[in-house]
Formats: sequence, structure tokens, C-alpha cells
Amino acid sequence: MRQSGPRRTLLRGMALTMAGALAMTLVPSAAAAEPIGDGVSPTFDEAYYATLDYYGNLTEGSVVKSYTLNGASSITDYGTYDAVNNLTDGTEPVTGGDTTTFDFGGDAPDHFYFEGKTTRPFQDLPWTLSLHYALNGVPTRAEDLAGKTGVVEISLDIVPNENASEYARNNYTLEAMAMFNQDNILSLKADGAQVQLIGNLRVVLFLALPGEEQHFTIEVGTDSFEFAGMTFLMVPATLSQLEQIADISQSKEELEDDYHKLSGSFDSLLSAMNNLTGSLNASASGLDQLNQARDTFSSGKGSLYDGADALREDLSNIGQLLEPVTGQLESLSRTITDAKGTLNEMTDIAVSLKGQLRDVENAMEDLEDNADDIERLVQSLADMEHSFRRLEEALDGLSGGTGGSSGTDTSSRELVKKVKAVHAAYEETDLERFMSRMLVINGTAASAAQGDAMAAQLMQLADVPAEAVGTLPPEQQAYWQSAQQLKALYGYARSGASFQSFCEQLPGVSKTEAKQMNDLWIVYSSGQLDTEGGQALYTSLLLNDPADSTGSGSDVPDAGDQAPETPETPEAGDGEDGESSSVGGAAVDLITSGLDSASGKISELQKQLNSTLKNVAGPTADVVGELADLCEQLDDLVDLLDDADDLAAVLRRSSQKLQNILDLADTLRNTLNDYEPRLQESLTTVSDLSTAAAKTTRDLETLVSNTEMLLKNTGADLDPGTRQTLEGLASTLRRTADVMATSRDIQSSKNAMTDIIEDLWNDHTGDVDRLLMMDATAEAESLTDARNGTPQSVQVLIRSQEIQIPDGDEETETVKQAESTTFWGRVAQMFRDFWNAVTGVFRR
Repeated sequence: MRQSGPRRTLLRGMALTMAGALAMTLVPSAAAAEPIGDGVSPTFDEAYYATLDYYGNLTEGSVVKSYTLNGASSITDYGTYDAVNNLTDGTEPVTGGDTTTFDFGGDAPDHFYFEGKTTRPFQDLPWTLSLHYALNGVPTRAEDLAGKTGVVEISLDIVPNENASEYARNNYTLEAMAMFNQDNILSLKADGAQVQLIGNLRVVLFLALPGEEQHFTIEVGTDSFEFAGMTFLMVPATLSQLEQIADISQSKEELEDDYHKLSGSFDSLLSAMNNLTGSLNASASGLDQLNQARDTFSSGKGSLYDGADALREDLSNIGQLLEPVTGQLESLSRTITDAKGTLNEMTDIAVSLKGQLRDVENAMEDLEDNADDIERLVQSLADMEHSFRRLEEALDGLSGGTGGSSGTDTSSRELVKKVKAVHAAYEETDLERFMSRMLVINGTAASAAQGDAMAAQLMQLADVPAEAVGTLPPEQQAYWQSAQQLKALYGYARSGASFQSFCEQLPGVSKTEAKQMNDLWIVYSSGQLDTEGGQALYTSLLLNDPADSTGSGSDVPDAGDQAPETPETPEAGDGEDGESSSVGGAAVDLITSGLDSASGKISELQKQLNSTLKNVAGPTADVVGELADLCEQLDDLVDLLDDADDLAAVLRRSSQKLQNILDLADTLRNTLNDYEPRLQESLTTVSDLSTAAAKTTRDLETLVSNTEMLLKNTGADLDPGTRQTLEGLASTLRRTADVMATSRDIQSSKNAMTDIIEDLWNDHTGDVDRLLMMDATAEAESLTDARNGTPQSVQVLIRSQEIQIPDGDEETETVKQAESTTFWGRVAQMFRDFWNAVTGVFRR
């Protein structure tokens, strides 16, 4: 969280002071270390130079490394570079992947510099930088600001880069600087910055501590705006004075555990004090109640005395009741002795019955064994009753037959007539007449006229949509369903379905029956009398024969496919008076007439056979019935035998139980004989107890009398003393509880102090910045690769693009820039305006 107030101002001032000291001690190319003799590895310094566009986007970046060879003849540097330039001599670098080697042979320089062009370090810097501009409060492109009049706002956003290394995030500081010519501006405002006047230059300096996010704004009032760009310096803080920060961090970590333990103990103490407050108040309330009880007791002393008098009288009565108990217990002991002798005599008599009961049990077992054989014989005869009854029913059913035909009386002519009617409906092209025919076929209409009338009603419902059915009366809803079914069946017939398929759609007609109807119609309608009827009939039957391999193929004609066009009335195959007009019709009529004649004769023979069977079955049924009655009576005898068997079993089990009871009686006698001495001893004990109880009662009576006298004598002094003691103790406890109640305020103050300490620590350990995580003794990290080891110094110098008014010398300036092709020329060009302005002040 961001701190404000004097404390933050003090920290900012200290940071700016440290930044100024760092800036004065750094030079762009980093001073090289002196050689220390043979056998020492080369040491190096690193500096990263970068130029940005107006908004903070990288336009060019290079790492310059300064090596002190210390007698070495070659150096190896690690890092990925776009290009490598030797800034010292003509030695060519040897690059391979992320390795660059310079081999000097025997002519190695003491100091060696080279440049590696790369953008990698810029991506790993501990901050990302961005710039935005506004003119008079309106966001404006930097390219359009040169020479403008008004107030220009330059917004600088410094945001920590979480992808940077931990060392960089914890130890790097950032200084941002901008310079303005005092003579060319009207006003300058930079909140949070240190603004210094050096000669005629206003220098604005911002500082960001490690891990700190900052957003700065510079407001410049001018009548012709120019901006030399922002200059940024990022360096790790390595001043020896900063080592104290690491000591503070280490000391804090060492003290943190002890502080938490002390804080926890203090919390426990305060919590105990707070909890004790309730206990003290509760104890005081308890003393108040105890005092009230004392007052109640004091008020009820008269009743207590009366009760004590009554108790003394009751104890006296109890003593009088206990005194005769000893004599009564002695009489009970003599009664038990007499009862013991009588019980022994009764048990001896009962035990003598065990032998007789055993003889009865053996007799019952013999009776049960003999009864089983008789019962099985009678039961076998009784089981035949069911078989005789079934035989009698079968004979009665045989003699009661009607002698009629079982469904074969239906005329074959009627079947042919039904097929003709179905085919006529199948060929019907009018929906209403189709409905009329179908209603007559399925028996819903008794005549054609009734069918026409009902079909007319159904036609009115055929076109009613399904969503409107709910508005119809219930009876019409049922008619609507029938109309839809007939309409669907009519549509199926008109869709080109075969007559056999049409028959399959009829209710109650199976596929086999549908095929038979189709075959019958083919035979019936095949061949006119005046044509070659024989050949047509033979062909139709052959093609529709299921036994023929071609009869079930897709080319087999159906009654609906090959039936000739015939007038609606009469049906195909009929003459004007119902006579057959086709060979098939004549054949069918002849066959059906023969079937009807043969069926009549078979029925007559069946009647004669049934009459004969009836004459024989009647007397036989009577005999079988009498045998069944006899078996039923035998079944009753079986029940009687079962009852006798059950009775014998009950007697045998009763004999066994009696023997068990006699055994238990003998056991009971033995048990009583064993416990009788103990019972006598117990009676003696109870007698002694009653004697002692009588004496105790008398003593208790005396005690109650003495206690009552004592209470009466001490009550006058004990009551007021107890009252004063309880009231004083309750008052003391309440005052102590009031003192304990302040523990909550102490707890709140302690928590507030803890929060302040922890917030301050968290602010400078990551929440706001990483000031307390700085470690001036930590080894610096290479900007290009950790394998390079620890550099002697590391610095990052960044310059943003200038906003300048073009002038007549622009072409000359372009020529000068073109001439600055070396790295040092480009660095000099980047900082030329800055250094010229500073040195110009001192030349005045």
C-alpha cells in the first residue's frame, strides 16, 4: 500500500540523495579494473544502452562489455546477440549459438571492449516504461506536439516487471530525468519529483525504489514546445551504507519469531483477563444470591425451629416402631424352619411319581407308532377322491355336449363376400364413399344407407386440425379420431400400396390372413369367361404361390396391381344377378359350395357321435360319483386318526414336562436347603440392624435438639456478620472486574501497533516497494547470461526520443548522424544534448 505524510517524504528524500550519489559515481563506459597479476581470470563490467521511441518502445539496444584480461590471451562471453562489434582492435569474434570468443594470441590488450546488439536485456529489466502526452488536457500524439502552445502533460508510467530476476527486482533503483530550458518554458510542475535549477536548466529528477510502481506527470507550459526526451538510469544499489538495510531486514527476521511469541503470550494474558472479568462478575452475582439466601434463611429460622421440633417427635416415633422388630424377626426364623420340613416331604412324594409317568410315556409312543400305518392306508384311499371327482366332471361334460360345430359353420360364401367388399373399398376413389364402405365392413353400420349417413358426419370432422380438437364435445372427439384413422387408411390405399399391404393395415388382420385375402381375390378375379381364363388363372396362382421361389419377389403381382379395370357395380367376377362372370369367380363359388355341403355332413356325424357318448357317460359318471363320496368319508376317518395321534403326542409331551417339573421341584428343595442357613443368618443381621437403628434414632433425636438450641444461641451474631462479609466480597470482585475490563482496550492498542509494524514492513518488502529487501552485498548478475559470472559493475542507460522543431540545419544534422557509425558515435549522439546542456552552464 502507498504511504503518505512526513514518513514517506523522508524516505523519498533519502532515496533521492542516494540516487544522486550513485549518478555522480557512474560513468557511461564504466572504469576498468587494474590487472592483479597472472593466474587471475578476466574481470568485466557491463552497460546496457537503449533508445526508445516517443512512447517507450525499444528502437535500439546494445550491451557494451569492458574486460580486464589480467594476462589472459582470450575471453569467452555467453549471451545471444544479433551482432557483435569489436570496439578495441581488429580481432574477429568467433560465435557459436550463445557463445562468443575472442582469441588474441600473444598480442592481447590489457583492456578490451566489445558491443553486442540485443533486445534480450530490455525484456528482463525490473521495470517497463511507457510515456503518453496530452495538450491542454487532450491526449495528443507526440509527433504533433513540436512547436505547440499550451500546457503539455508528459505522463510516465513505471511498472515493475514480474518476469525480471529476483536480484534485479530487489536491488535495482531507477532514476528518471528530464531537462527544460528555463528561457523556453512558461511553467513547470512535477509532483513527487525533485526539481533543481542548474544554470538556466530546470532538471526534473524522479526516483523509483526496488519493486516500486510509480506514475509521474510533468506539466510544462510553453508557447513553443520542445522536449529533449527522458533519460533513465537503472543500477543495483551497492553503496556500503546500504548494507545497514540488509542488517535491518536480518534483525527483523530474527526478532519476528520472538515478537510473535511475546505477542501470542500477551494475547493469551489479555484474553484470560477479559475472560476473568465475566467470572468475577459472575462470582459477585453469586455472592449476592448467597446473601439473599442468607436473608431468606434468617427470615425462615422460625419455620426451621418448628420443623426441628417436628423432626424430634418423628424420630421418637420411629424409635418406638423399631423396638419390637427384633421379636418379630425371631418368629419369622422359626416359621422358615417349619416350612423347610414340610417342603422336603412334598418333594419326596412328587419324586416317586416319576416312574409312573415314564410308563405312561412309553405306552403313548407305542400307540403313535401303530396309528401311523392305519393312517397311511386310509389317507391313500381318501386321496383317490380328487381323481374320481375329475373323472365324474369329464363324463358329465362329455354327456352334456351340444353336438354342434365349433366355429366351422361360418359360410365360406360369407368369407368371399367380405374379401370382395374390402377390395371394393380399396379401389374406392371417393373418401366419403370409402368411409361408408369401411363402416359397413367393420360392423359399425348395419346397412349401406346407415354407413352413408355416418360417413357424412365423419367427413365434417376429417379436416378439423388437431389443435382444435379440444374445443369439440367429448363424443365428437371420439368421432374425430375415427375420421382421422379412416382418412389415413384411405390415403395409404391411394398412395399405390398393394391390396395385401392394405389388408395388413386393417384392425385384427395378420400378415398371413392378409396374404390369404389377397390370394383369394387373385383367384376370384382371374380371367373373364370370354377370354383365355384358364391361362390367366394359372399364371396368377403360380406367381402368388409362396412355395415358388418367384412368388415372393418384387415382381409378384398383387391383387391391387393386376386386377383389371372393372365397373364399380357389380364387383369384378360377378354377373348382373350375382352370377360369376370370371373363371376364378366360378371356381371359388364351386369350391365354397362344396365346402359348405361337406361341413354340413361333418356336423351331422358329430351330432350322432355326441349322442352315443352321452348315453354311455351318464351311468359311468354316477358310479364314479359314489366312489368319490366314499373316499370323502374316508378322509373324515383320517382326521379322526390324526386327532388320536395328536392326543397321544400331547399326553406324551405332558408326561415329559411333568417329569421336568418334578426334577425342578427336587432342585428347588436342594436350593432352599442350601440357602436356608444364609436366610437365618440374614434375619439375625436384620434383627441386630433394627436394634442399632433404634439406638441411632434416639441419638439423632438428641442431636437435633442440641442443634436447635445452638442455632438459637448463635443466630444473633452470625447473621449480621455473614451479611457484611458477603456484601464486602461482592463489591471487591466487581471493582476487580472493572479493572480487568480494560484488557480489551489494551488488546486493541496492541493489535493497532502490530498492524502498523507489519504494514510498514509489508510496504517495503513487496506491497509498495522492496526497499528492505535490498542487499548491497549480493553479487551482481550479468545482463546476458548467468554463466558469465559476476560483473564488477552493471548499469542500464536509456534515452527516449526527442521532440524537436525541424530547422534549416536538419540536413546537416542528418549528415553528422550518418557519419556517427561507430558505437561510441551513437552513444555520444544519444547523450549529446544532455551533456552539452550541463557543460554549457559551467562555461557561462
